[in-house]
Amino acid sequence: MPLEPVAKPIEVDTEDGAVFVEGDAGCVLTLTADAALESADRLYDAATHAIGAEVIAKAQQAARD
Repeated sequence: MPLEPVAKPIEVDTEDGAVFVEGDAGCVLTLTADAALESADRLYDAATHAIGAEVIAKAQQAARD
């Protein structure tokens, strides 16, 4: 499932480090700074893995062709 960009800006409360993400449907996600960082790390790892898997699959297909 491809990730869609967030249409609204991500806000950070500088007082307590909370991260607020508001979606197009009006739903709001609030994370602590630590949770936001952990989530970003996991998303980055997943995206990197998916891209790497796609590159490997294309290289294998090219080698077979």
